[in-house]
Amino acid sequence: MKTMFKQYGKILLYIFIIVCCYNSMTIAIDMIDTKNLYPVKINQKYGYIDSNGRLIINPEFDMVSESFSEGLAAVRIGNKCGFIDSTGKLVIGLKFDGALNFNEGLAAVEVNDKWGFIDKTGKFVIPPKYDRPTDYFPSAYIFSEALACVRIGERGSSDNEKWLYIDKTGKEMFNKTFEFNMQFTEGLGAVKEKGSKLGFINHKGEYVIKPIYDGVLPFSEGLAVVEFGGKWGYINHKGSFVIEPIFDDAYSFSEGLAVVYLKNKAGYIDKTGKYRIPLKFITAHEFKEGLARVTIGKEGKMGFIDKTGKVVIQPQFDIAEDFRNGLAGVWIKDKRGYIDKTGKFVWEPTK
Repeated sequence: MKTMFKQYGKILLYIFIIVCCYNSMTIAIDMIDTKNLYPVKINQKYGYIDSNGRLIINPEFDMVSESFSEGLAAVRIGNKCGFIDSTGKLVIGLKFDGALNFNEGLAAVEVNDKWGFIDKTGKFVIPPKYDRPTDYFPSAYIFSEALACVRIGERGSSDNEKWLYIDKTGKEMFNKTFEFNMQFTEGLGAVKEKGSKLGFINHKGEYVIKPIYDGVLPFSEGLAVVEFGGKWGYINHKGSFVIEPIFDDAYSFSEGLAVVYLKNKAGYIDKTGKYRIPLKFITAHEFKEGLARVTIGKEGKMGFIDKTGKVVIQPQFDIAEDFRNGLAGVWIKDKRGYIDKTGKFVWEPTK
């Protein structure tokens, strides 16, 4: 990925959901841990199961969020969006053209091609006046460290498209706009001003790390991935290289390890730059809950490894997703199911 930024995280799922009438679920559950709810598709409709594969929210939606956030999930029926709780009850009505999940108490929603932010009562806290988020920037319009990245102007137009930070009152921060910006993590946000390269600013809008990089990812576990001189390495909060830029591609640290690529092979390094798992995979992804999804072999199937590099779930899936609270979504052709950490299906793949 040789762009100035990379799409990071599935975590904050980009859902432009568009929604129309609601039918309540038939199974009511008083106490559900929303972290353990997973979307499933049955007969072209979406609902949610729990970690035991039990259907908790009946499939009655045209689209749903990948996960609940702060107790709510965005859903779509027809061409309007709203938010449900863990029982499937619609708690914020189907009145938006698009919606993203809640984070730090606010959720971005779309009305008439403009985006604003609502609270958990459905009331607008920041009126809809910003332009549509871009597909390549999934963390936009999601608050992190009390700030959100928003866009104004025509997409793809270097003259008109501008990015800025706003706080939770809608105040525009730092008295400046950017050609590109990223959400704040660990007290720093990556920005690119017109005619400049990428650097990192603090919450005062001051450069802490000079804009000298061609590509970056946000800070994670104390380090940030940066592209310098056509190669990727890792810097600390002072902008000093901790791991020199020697990799063809690299990704953020997660659970103490990071994916790196050299000569079209992927492996894992620790924070000293030492290889912990050698370069032997076609593709590799970050560790979640002690396991990482990798692509192995000529057939291009995905399986899971542990932190020693041992294959613990054999490569058999066309697509695999990160583990979340004990389950991982996996795809066989166009059908999605869920497996546990032994590789056993908790939910057989459905289309």
